[in-house]
Amino acid sequence: MKTKKWRKGVRKAILLTILLAALAFAIFRLFVANKKVHVDSSKLSLVAKEFVILLSDDSLNSSDYLLSSSMVTFAAAVNSCASMSASLAETRTARDRADLAMRLSTLRPRAWWLAASDREEEGVFRWLSDGERIQQEPGEVWSQGQPDNWPGQPGHPEEDCLSVVFDLDGRKKWRWNDLDCKTKLNYICKMKKST
Repeated sequence: MKTKKWRKGVRKAILLTILLAALAFAIFRLFVANKKVHVDSSKLSLVAKEFVILLSDDSLNSSDYLLSSSMVTFAAAVNSCASMSASLAETRTARDRADLAMRLSTLRPRAWWLAASDREEEGVFRWLSDGERIQQEPGEVWSQGQPDNWPGQPGHPEEDCLSVVFDLDGRKKWRWNDLDCKTKLNYICKMKKST
């Protein structure tokens, strides 16, 4: 009886492994088809369990981006990236934002955590890595009407953490939005390329 249960468990484990490998291969093929994206196969073992794909390109300021397949709170995203000697991604320049938006456009998740918050001073978003203030650029970087700290009223959580969201304002573009830090979203880790 125990042997039968054990065999059944092994079969399930093998089938799950095959399904995960097929999914990873399908995602790998999707990104390789886009000539602007290079997938570093030497790092796929990092990607297999928690991340869907490694995005690597010379135009990304000598960094690799790992896109999570799991949805977690802002704090958990920061900790997950740090556990891999990486950081939650920052998109400081128009070029960074455009490069990342191009790569995110083919993916299903439509909201991702980025590395900034206004927890220290309401309405003043700062990058986590160095505390530099983010210049407010309504309409260019932020979705229309953002950041709004909605609802930000007594008894309701404030929106203190930065996310990048697709088509929040109907303009079919990736824009920033402030969200409650306990919201669960996918996230993007930025890793320095090994030399």
